[in-house]
Amino acid sequence: MREIFLCIGLVLFALIFNGCLPGDVQLTEYRPKSKVEGEIVALLIEYQDAKNRQDLNRFLACLDEQGRFSYRGAAMVSKGRLRTSLPGFWKTLQSPNRFVVYPLVHEFVTGDYYLSGRLVNPRISINESSVDVTVTFASGWWRQKHFISMQRVNDRWMITMLDWEEA
Repeated sequence: MREIFLCIGLVLFALIFNGCLPGDVQLTEYRPKSKVEGEIVALLIEYQDAKNRQDLNRFLACLDEQGRFSYRGAAMVSKGRLRTSLPGFWKTLQSPNRFVVYPLVHEFVTGDYYLSGRLVNPRISINESSVDVTVTFASGWWRQKHFISMQRVNDRWMITMLDWEEA
């Protein structure tokens, strides 16, 4: 009996360490209810992959030029500011000195401070020309709501706003 509990505990630990919990719906497992939802999920997967790889060009290609994006848990900034700020920020997060950039106040730690993670359990609300998505960002034990707004621009969905719930 003890072996069974140990085995279950190890499986749960492995799932949590990988950023998933039983019952989480990964973007790749999400079943779109319409063609539009399929396009939105495809953009979310591209955004997730670009962020996880710190691929600045692919990351920025998901964002609208006129959008506003949460950066480092506090300010809403432009795509241009992300273009100049993210490479140095990501490089610092990869270095042994990464804790230098962490905010002193826990409430400002957002998914920005994790180099990789998974977007799970999407809730998609489609309006005529805009979309609001609430999704959970999971990285190891860290889980936080991520709010994403999109608009159709030239027959393509673009992210117009990225924000995080307060921790």
